[in-house]
Amino acid sequence: MDQHVAPKAKPEDEPEVPESLLTKPVEFQTQPREVPIAPETHATERKISSTLKWLLTGAAVLFVVVAINLWGVGIYTVDGESMTPTLNNEDKMLVLKAPQAWAELTRSLYIPKRHDVVIVRESDGAYVKRVVGISGDRIVIKNSTITVFNETSPTGADITNPPCCANLAELPDNIDITIQPGHIFVVGDNRTNGGSIDSRSKLGQIPASDIVGRSILRLNGFTLL
Repeated sequence: MDQHVAPKAKPEDEPEVPESLLTKPVEFQTQPREVPIAPETHATERKISSTLKWLLTGAAVLFVVVAINLWGVGIYTVDGESMTPTLNNEDKMLVLKAPQAWAELTRSLYIPKRHDVVIVRESDGAYVKRVVGISGDRIVIKNSTITVFNETSPTGADITNPPCCANLAELPDNIDITIQPGHIFVVGDNRTNGGSIDSRSKLGQIPASDIVGRSILRLNGFTLL
């Protein structure tokens, strides 16, 4: 008996796949999703930024004020009558500190000019006095007259009355002293006996480093000093 073998199934023709799809992976491009920010977040950021700006501005203003007061200018109140008639008790005066601050910064000495009104620092407080002698001067107080001897005035110059004041009280002292380097000699405008504590008595010669600054303006009446 003949045996029949079922014929093999003939595969149908398969569609051709493009070569590009066989050699290259398919690339899928995705775009990042944008997450919306709540309006409240923007408002909070603006508030923080505004507060920070105000804080920085306030700190800068405070620094400038402190710096000016420490190293620029300051306002002082006269306590006593040692500088009358130029300055009276409770008068306010504007004091220039910048020259002394610069001297400290540059490690130099600030020596004011003769007849300048200065604030000097002592262990028991600050004093306002007038400069009559500077480094190298020989100061002689005799017969109610202040005479300075130096290279400019080898025979002596009468400096009893500063340009501002023509008729100050007489000086009862007799002093002959040479001012050390880096020092000044100060006297109050109230030169009556016991009217002023100054270089003639307790204060002696003042080191330049103890000068706070120069008084430039009497605020009561706005009078230049």
